Amino acid sequence: MKQVIDSNISAGKDPMGLAATVLYLSCQSYGDISKTQKYFAETAEVTDVTIRNRCQELRSKIPTMTISA
Repeated sequence: MKQVIDSNISAGKDPMGLAATVLYLSCQSYGDISKTQKYFAETAEVTDVTIRNRCQELRSKIPTMTISA
C-alpha cells in the first residue's frame, strides 16, 4: 500500500477498492490463492471488476509487483 500511495496511484480511487486489491495481491503473492477477487470485492463492498481493474493498473504502474493473475 505504501508503494501505491508513494506512486500517487491512489489519487481519485476508491479507498476500499484499493485496500481490497492490495490485500488480494498480497494473498496471491504469499501463496494463499484460496481467496478470490470476488471474496475481497464482497468483503469491501466493491465490484470484482473494480478489483480486476485496480490489479491491472497496479501491475502496469508498479513493475516490481510480480503477482500471478
